[in-house]
Amino acid sequence: MCTNYEATGGGGGGYSGGGGGACRVGAGGGGGCFFTGTFVSESLNNGMGVVTITGSGGAAICASTLTPVAIAVNAIAAPAVAGNTALCTNGSANTTLTASGSQNGYAWFANANGTGALGTNAAYTTPNLNATTTYYVQATTPQGGSQTFNYTGGMQTFTAPVNGTYTLEVWGAQGGGGANCFGTGGAGGYSKGNVTLTAGQVIHIGVGQAGFKSSSSTAYNGGGAGNPGDPGYTGGGATHMATAGGVLSSLSGNQNSVLVVAGGGGGAAGGTCVCQYQGNGGAGGGTTGISGTCSGNDCGYRPAGTGGTQNAGGTSQSPQIGAAFGLGATSSTNTGDCIQGGGGGGGWYGGGAGGHAGGGGGGGSGYVAPALTVTQVTAGNASMPNPAGGNMTGRLGDGIARITWTGTGCVSALTPVTVTVNAIPAAPSANNPSICAGQTATINASANANWYTVPAGGATIGQAQNYTTPSLNNNVTYYMEGVNGPCVSATRTPVTVTVNASPASNAGASIVNTSTCGKDMVNIGGNALAAGQTGQWTVVSAQNNAGGFQGLFANGGVQANDQFTGTYGGYFPSTGGRLPCRVNWSR
Repeated sequence: MCTNYEATGGGGGGYSGGGGGACRVGAGGGGGCFFTGTFVSESLNNGMGVVTITGSGGAAICASTLTPVAIAVNAIAAPAVAGNTALCTNGSANTTLTASGSQNGYAWFANANGTGALGTNAAYTTPNLNATTTYYVQATTPQGGSQTFNYTGGMQTFTAPVNGTYTLEVWGAQGGGGANCFGTGGAGGYSKGNVTLTAGQVIHIGVGQAGFKSSSSTAYNGGGAGNPGDPGYTGGGATHMATAGGVLSSLSGNQNSVLVVAGGGGGAAGGTCVCQYQGNGGAGGGTTGISGTCSGNDCGYRPAGTGGTQNAGGTSQSPQIGAAFGLGATSSTNTGDCIQGGGGGGGWYGGGAGGHAGGGGGGGSGYVAPALTVTQVTAGNASMPNPAGGNMTGRLGDGIARITWTGTGCVSALTPVTVTVNAIPAAPSANNPSICAGQTATINASANANWYTVPAGGATIGQAQNYTTPSLNNNVTYYMEGVNGPCVSATRTPVTVTVNASPASNAGASIVNTSTCGKDMVNIGGNALAAGQTGQWTVVSAQNNAGGFQGLFANGGVQANDQFTGTYGGYFPSTGGRLPCRVNWSR
């Protein structure tokens, strides 16, 4: 036996001296000092420490060989986020951001340091925004927790928040009694078991009602009614948990759905006419419920009901309704005696009722499904956990239920999500250019634009403030859409490029008056142009004119670009006078 020793922790571990027969160990590898019992490390770091145990005062060392234990610490992956993060508005707008990647939960924050909590759902809808804003989200694993269910008179549900092991605890209700020459109602039992649940799985809970005095009513979840003569007391209802909904008795055809049951106590017997014939109800719970006590110890004429078992309801003298799965017996309707028998307690199988002339009701049995682990099925006459803390003997009053689970409470790194807010631009403007056939045109927009060949939809043909067309032979209309980052204008501006046909050359204009050859002036004429066309005269050749004409002028010295008939003059650069010449013209 290990009695006195000292232990030192390696790698930053703590130290604790032995003594008094206690085995005390310091934590290895970054832990603190710990004492007797289960060793739990705090401030756990990567790596393994070494604990060295030495005898105190020469005492023998009780130690096995060291067993290394490697602990892997895995980070939680940060979530991904989907949603519209580019808002286009000339006022304000909101958006919904949806996180994914966590198997458990999420936490949204307004600040990069994880403060300013905004929500814990996967989806977060922003308020109306008029400026670019950044939000932050992280994946989380749930903290451990516990949820308690009190009597409500109806079924209740629990949804598992995380994959893991859950501890299910149920306490049955007490049977009625305890006043006006009646015995004491039996206490409710206790059942417990651990079950593995997946996140989102639903558990249905029915919490039993405490017994009460009634001539016809039954306690919620299976407590049987007492003899109606005085009237008598009902048994207490069972408390159960199942994967299917409904009070316990309704699950007789689906017993595999039931996880845990705590039996209710039996109702008390007695009567206000004679107080010596009191009978206590039997405690509920355990694998077999406890039988009630006979009134006045007269078990022949005033017998008590027996407790329910794992496969049958308790027995009764002459029940109106016999005990069955999930249902305590209702006592006899024979009212020939003023002493009333108590109703049976509800349970996996209900307890029997007291007789027609007295006798306490039996308690209903408890149950835990075979698949559950770390189980306990305790009758109400034995010590059991108190839901308020500590221990107690039997449950008094209404039943109660509790579900407890563990969690790690870990979080991932924060994922920033920036929502940009951009103004919606107006459609730009531009002039409508005009070109000759076969030419290109450059359209200059008033602002950056997306360019299209259709007024709505379609694919862009350019993204710039200016757009140069291909060579065109026909009129073409283009459409400009205003652009501001991811935002575009609501409409498109049409721009039409007008394409003009090129006129035919009117070459070789005739010399109208050749007698002027060799003089300053010559008369020429040409064909008329089409409407809207303009022309230009050009000197092609000049006979005996080595230097060529230096210009072509109409009378009065005006350049004759737009004139097609009339008298024109040309001059030579030489100073040798005017030579005989022949001039060919074209336009």
